[in-house]
Amino acid sequence: MKSLKFITTFTLLLIFINNSVAQEVKEGQWDINSQSEVSEYKNTSKITGMFWITGEDVHDLSPLSNLTEVAALVIMGTDLSSLKGLENLSKVKYIHIENNPKLKNIALNSVEETNVIQIFDNPILEAVQFDKLKKITPTDEIDAFTYIVNNPNLRDCSVFIPFLDLTDFTIGNNGKGCNSKSDILETAKNKQPTVTDCSTINKKRKHSVYIKPGEYYAQSVVVNKACYSGSQFKSFSWISQGNSPFSINVEIYKGETTSGNPVYIQEGIKFQPGNFGTERTINFQGGKGSLAFQAGETYTFKFYMKYGNQLVQLIGDTTNGKFNQKGNFDSTYDLKYDIQTK
Repeated sequence: MKSLKFITTFTLLLIFINNSVAQEVKEGQWDINSQSEVSEYKNTSKITGMFWITGEDVHDLSPLSNLTEVAALVIMGTDLSSLKGLENLSKVKYIHIENNPKLKNIALNSVEETNVIQIFDNPILEAVQFDKLKKITPTDEIDAFTYIVNNPNLRDCSVFIPFLDLTDFTIGNNGKGCNSKSDILETAKNKQPTVTDCSTINKKRKHSVYIKPGEYYAQSVVVNKACYSGSQFKSFSWISQGNSPFSINVEIYKGETTSGNPVYIQEGIKFQPGNFGTERTINFQGGKGSLAFQAGETYTFKFYMKYGNQLVQLIGDTTNGKFNQKGNFDSTYDLKYDIQTK
């Protein structure tokens, strides 16, 4: 019996020690100058000062997967092709990524808020992703302004659309489609959803529309040709600004239209009151018709308000489809779709 108690206590002690190690906090500024130094931070979760990652032989950041918070991140002159290993980094005030000759993809998809993003002189950079980024808040500090410049292969800057009105935001001398604020918006209008497996098409909050009983809104979307034909639409989400109960009907049409015979109907979907800013989701199930789609085709989702009122904050960048409010399609509005693959 004593032996069993000892084993249990010892096991719990090991778990405690492992968890403690995994939550290591480093105070002040820290530097990585070579690949061999990266593993020294494998148990670090927080760095309270600047974190410099430099060195021509630094090519793999995967040991940094426990890192969730740094005051400032500087990645400069490395051999990195991606930022894999920083996917759990959620809190960072200053992001500076400069002169990384092999860097093709920047994905900091857990970061929700920052003060500064500076990305420049990365010659083969093709993609920048901040899937959860909601706010860039400039400060009065020196050099505390955001700029995306001198990345000649970067042609898609749609991730920055929600922040183009910032005063201290400079974009230029990148690839075609990312050379100015107007260039970014024009490119986004003609962009298809950038998905390969159609598991999700995620969007960011962008516009607001007030819907009254007896009115409808709709969204057409072009399914990427790379998607698997026969997969099914799964759900639709939006940010609700109404605090009263409501009910809606959903109809899905093939083509850019809200008339004719829908391919799918789901009626009487009811919602209870919620707080302002609540994300609502409709799961497409139990209706009549088919949810299967064909790759490369356009489909339109029509949402009819039966009762209640909704101030809807739409979630979206820009697909190749168009938004429709009471009869008029508009390419600058978007909704959020989740496409399920069989």
